[in-house]
Amino acid sequence: MKKTIISILVVLPLLLVAIIAVAGRIYGSFEYVEVTEIYFVNEKNQKINSTTIDIGQEKRLLYVIEPILASNKNVSFRSDNSEICSVDNDGDIVGVSAGITDIIVTTMNDCSAKITVTVLSTGATEINLSYDNLTGYLGCKAVIKATTEPSTEAQYLTYSSSDENVVKVNGKGKEAILEFVNNGNAKIFVQSRDGLKVECNISVKSQEGVYFEDENYIIADKKTVDLTNYLQNYNNQNLSFKVMSGDNGYIENNILTFNKDSSNNTVLVRVYTDNEFINYDEAYFIFI
Repeated sequence: MKKTIISILVVLPLLLVAIIAVAGRIYGSFEYVEVTEIYFVNEKNQKINSTTIDIGQEKRLLYVIEPILASNKNVSFRSDNSEICSVDNDGDIVGVSAGITDIIVTTMNDCSAKITVTVLSTGATEINLSYDNLTGYLGCKAVIKATTEPSTEAQYLTYSSSDENVVKVNGKGKEAILEFVNNGNAKIFVQSRDGLKVECNISVKSQEGVYFEDENYIIADKKTVDLTNYLQNYNNQNLSFKVMSGDNGYIENNILTFNKDSSNNTVLVRVYTDNEFINYDEAYFIFI
């Protein structure tokens, strides 16, 4: 009996030590493990800091959190410029417009990683003009406008004339100004940066339109002027005038009145017949 008691007394401390050790391990396995690092990877699990997509393309960003046994692996995403590339809570990105921006992923304990996304344009697939055929009058101007698919490509459009002795063109991007200089026919070419080209047929009539005197700047020594006195080929036609330079002047019954409270003494005026963008002319009136 004594031997049994002695054996128990000897074994009991060892058993307690073992129990404590096991309990410590179990408790340790439930300790909170902080995230120490997060980084982006490609499909081969290699670290990356940049990627490329096309406009309209969707792609999921892949990332790794260290250590693998981190307790809280929740993350949030944000884009430095969502107008170039958007991102959702799952890390799915979409190319919105051509450009470069950064996508940032952040863990709950503020570990973060950044990846630079370059959104490439696929080029213009379509160009549409405000008109395909246009008749112009000598001495007048017109505005030609263009849209593209995708719309972001419109800013890269260029314009050219097949014969600048008939019609000149000045502008780029979404619109350009045509100037009708001689009787005849010509074409206006509108081209995207990747080579897509469309054209507008121009016919300039020998009939002269109504336009301002040859000078682009007209000196006015009075605060009011009759605009019809400064026109070429005016025969009491039904014309329209428009101030194009803000609120420094106004027009009533073909009379331009300078706003004496304006700090700008130059008023830009447009004259046209039916359409203010076709067969119009402009001149600056300087009040002294």
